[in-house]
Amino acid sequence: ARRTPVLGMERQYETNVDPRVLATVRQQWAKHQAERERRYERYVEDIHQLAARLPRGMREKISTDVESRLASSLLDGTVFQIVRELEEIQQLKERDLLNSRMKMLSDHKGRRTALATRHRTAVIEASAKARPMLATEQQEQRDKLETELEAETVQSDQETILALDQLLTEQQSTLQRAGVPLMFITNRTEDVSVQMQVLEWMQRLLALENR
Repeated sequence: ARRTPVLGMERQYETNVDPRVLATVRQQWAKHQAERERRYERYVEDIHQLAARLPRGMREKISTDVESRLASSLLDGTVFQIVRELEEIQQLKERDLLNSRMKMLSDHKGRRTALATRHRTAVIEASAKARPMLATEQQEQRDKLETELEAETVQSDQETILALDQLLTEQQSTLQRAGVPLMFITNRTEDVSVQMQVLEWMQRLLALENR
């Protein structure tokens, strides 16, 4: 059944609103819509120009419909905010990974230095007769240390790759939920290249917005 009393109340409420207030609201709304349309058209034009510079293979993945949907996704500013936050998170993660690697390299240097110091001391204290055998033992120790350091470096590199892959997956998922076209979880090189290009465009447009 229709709730006519409620509708009646709505009509009565509207008649009690100052016409000047209504006119102001309508003007502001029209202004907002016009500005939104101008921004949409500017985004579409900017994105189209950026897309035109892409290699043909990549350009074919970005249709005019994709350009339009990408422009639309940027209008309320939410995606720009997400891009800004993702960029900050990525910078923090990359800085953390870099610091971890620098710490590892410093540790490796210290261990090499400590071993070399022990070896020099042992050579000084050894007799001439014992030095040939000592040299062989020390070379084995150096080889063993280098094998350990290489294994640690490989493990660190693998952990870095996994961390960056996880970061990429989180970025893809976040932007997909935000409605950005071409964003979805994938590790295919071709798809990731296109996604990175789209992300770069959004960063450029964000920079223009902040001017």
